[in-house]
Amino acid sequence: MLVATACSNEGTAESDPPGAEAGDPIESGDGPHQPEHLGPGRFAAAAAGSRHTCALRTNGTVVCWGANNSDQIDAPASRFTALSAGRRHTCGLRVDGAIECWGLDFLELLRTPGGQYVAITVGDSHSCAVRVDGDIQCWGSAKTEAVTAPGGHYISVAAGFGHSCVLRGTGGVRCWGDNHWGQTDAPAGQFVSISAGGDQSCGLRSDGTAECWGRSFTGEGNAPGGRYSMIDTGGRHSCGVRTDGTLDCWGANHWGQTDPPEGRFRSVSTGWDHSCAVRLDGNIQCWGRRFATRLDAPSGAFGAVATGGEHGCAIRAGGTVECWGQNSYGQADAPGGQFAQITAGTSFSCGLRPDGAVECWGVGPPGSTDQVQAVLERIVASHDRPLGPAPGAIRAVHAGGSQACVLDAEGMALCWSNLQASSDSSPVLVLGGAGGLDEPLTVLAVGNRRACGLRTDGTIECWGSRGEAWGPEPAGRFRGLSVGSSHSCAIRTDGTIECWGLGHGGLLNAPDGSYSSVSASRNHSCAVRVDGNVECWGLDYSGLLDAPNGPFTTVSASPSHSCAIRTDGTIECWGTFRAPPQGVAFH
Repeated sequence: MLVATACSNEGTAESDPPGAEAGDPIESGDGPHQPEHLGPGRFAAAAAGSRHTCALRTNGTVVCWGANNSDQIDAPASRFTALSAGRRHTCGLRVDGAIECWGLDFLELLRTPGGQYVAITVGDSHSCAVRVDGDIQCWGSAKTEAVTAPGGHYISVAAGFGHSCVLRGTGGVRCWGDNHWGQTDAPAGQFVSISAGGDQSCGLRSDGTAECWGRSFTGEGNAPGGRYSMIDTGGRHSCGVRTDGTLDCWGANHWGQTDPPEGRFRSVSTGWDHSCAVRLDGNIQCWGRRFATRLDAPSGAFGAVATGGEHGCAIRAGGTVECWGQNSYGQADAPGGQFAQITAGTSFSCGLRPDGAVECWGVGPPGSTDQVQAVLERIVASHDRPLGPAPGAIRAVHAGGSQACVLDAEGMALCWSNLQASSDSSPVLVLGGAGGLDEPLTVLAVGNRRACGLRTDGTIECWGSRGEAWGPEPAGRFRGLSVGSSHSCAIRTDGTIECWGLGHGGLLNAPDGSYSSVSASRNHSCAVRVDGNVECWGLDYSGLLDAPNGPFTTVSASPSHSCAIRTDGTIECWGTFRAPPQGVAFH
């Protein structure tokens, strides 16, 4: 029930009591497990992955939520006794002892071995399981050493970032794989359970104390004292259930993943940036980074919509803004008042007031109108050109990734990074350059570290980083454009679309026909045909290309979902994120 990533082999390490041999009899695990029934509608276990979570119901069925860009939450209809979630795939142990996996089918991760098993663990590019006779079977990974398990009989196995560990029936631990941080240097002595995470491993000793080894830059190796009934190790943090049922976590806490809720729990599962635990009543509580964005936009009529990394914002007919989705940084906490335009980046949003003032909210400054104005003045000061009357000198604002740009009254583009804008030690990131700052533009589009605009004659000018990788912008005249993470698309004056940049997954293969608007994102693009229907293309991650039938007036695409406004002003969204089921709460 952990998230673990890529494997390599840096030798082996083992720890066994004196006299222990590979053939010693195991002390448990002599047949397929039977599910524990705790009552109707309750959960028996949770498995936290990287951007998704799956849960095992007491009737043996599985439900998943969060990201679905690799079908990792499309659980089969089988009944299971155990689950384990990795970065982008999940595996379960069926009631008949067979293994079934779903999600990213890379390096044969989903090609499970036959036979009956008693335990399973999922990593990033490999998985391992314990057969009923105690043998270890591993599969996946481009490195043979990673899936070559040691001989002998064992009672459990744990897959980490680039290593794995097994537990003997005698209590000894043996690890193999990547050992850059000492994560395979298992300490001597006896353990009753083990867990492997990012670059660290942890074990529970017979007296209930926890001991960790490996990487500990953010405290992930410093297990607190006390007694635990179970522990689990994630990407850069670990959590344990104490003998009194309370939770304790340690390690990295960038997303609050080591700030567990109060109460009593029976089990815990740690992912990369989040954790989930099963309460005594069978309900699940999760904390840390949220990947359960609800795609349902608010009801009512709207005139504009913008989608960010995992959130969206829209302007109602009366000019007020309403946002939904991920809100870790306040990117969905729209300020009051009226707006004339809305835009969204990865974890922030910006709006243009009717008087030309710009206001942003979410991760990083600038936020208020005064802060935005101060950043813009810093930019133009270095170019010896006045901004004009403050703050109403802006006629448009656009965002993409961590970047934002405005078009001033003269059509000049002024751009900044919201991660650098207020730092005295780091210069404001100016994407304008020769094209954006010195030549008027009529249309502006912003991507991650790159921006493009339409000159007054309809030709395209782009600037920013990775220009050579993107390739030259197409010649000719255009009337609309959009910049994604690694590609751009523009609408010619005849309504056809042309895309350029990195062409993986069909990103540059725009469909034929005439279009009124286009929106490019990380792995796909969408556009509105002149008849109002939406067409999407690119990588066929689950749901991203499944645009509903029109008619629509505009569309906005983001890495996790897309939203479009119908002719009656209502919003409809589709994409790869799924909300959690009833019985799952967030701390």
